[in-house]
Amino acid sequence: MGTVSSASSLLVMKKQWVFDVDDVTHTVDVELNMLNGSRTLQLDGEAILSVPGAMFDMTRFLCGTHIHSFLVEGHPSELHVDYDNVWPALRIYVDGFAPEDGAAPMKPRPRWAWFYIVLCLLVALFFRGTLLALSIALSGTLGVRVVARLDRRDEKTRMMFCMGIVAICWVFMAVYCSANRKSCAMW
Repeated sequence: MGTVSSASSLLVMKKQWVFDVDDVTHTVDVELNMLNGSRTLQLDGEAILSVPGAMFDMTRFLCGTHIHSFLVEGHPSELHVDYDNVWPALRIYVDGFAPEDGAAPMKPRPRWAWFYIVLCLLVALFFRGTLLALSIALSGTLGVRVVARLDRRDEKTRMMFCMGIVAICWVFMAVYCSANRKSCAMW
C-alpha cells in the first residue's frame, strides 16, 4: 500500500502518491487548476502529462470523469479526474487498482442518469428560478449523480432511487407553492 498527501487552496488542488511497483518506490504528483481545469502530472519529478485548460469550459463538469493513461515501470496506470462530486476528486490506478487502498475505479455515470438530472433541473425552470427551487433542483441533481454510480445496487434499483429523488423534488416544491402562493412565482 502507498501513501497519499494533498493540499488545496481555493484555486489549485495538489495531490501526491508514494507507492511501490516491483519493489521500486515511485512518486506521482498531480496539480489541478480549479479555475480553468488545467492539470499536470509528474512521475518521479519528471513531467509526463500537461493538459491545458480553458477559462469558461463547462464540459469538464458535464463529462464526469476524465481519464489520462500513463506507464509506471511498464505497468498501465491511469489518472482519474472525477467531476461527479461537488469538489473534483483525483485518483490514480496502477494495474487497475488504487495504490493507497487497493480499490478499483468507480463506474462512469450511466447515460440514463441524464434524463433524471434534466427532470430535477426542470424544477428550477418550472418554478421560475426561485432560490428554494434552485436549491431543491441542485440537491436533486447531486443526489441523482451519486445514486446513479453506486456499485452496490443493480441498474434497475438505481433507476428507481433516481426516480424517487426526482419525485421528492417535485412534490416538495408543489406542496411548498400550494401553501405559500405569494412567495412562489409560478402560482
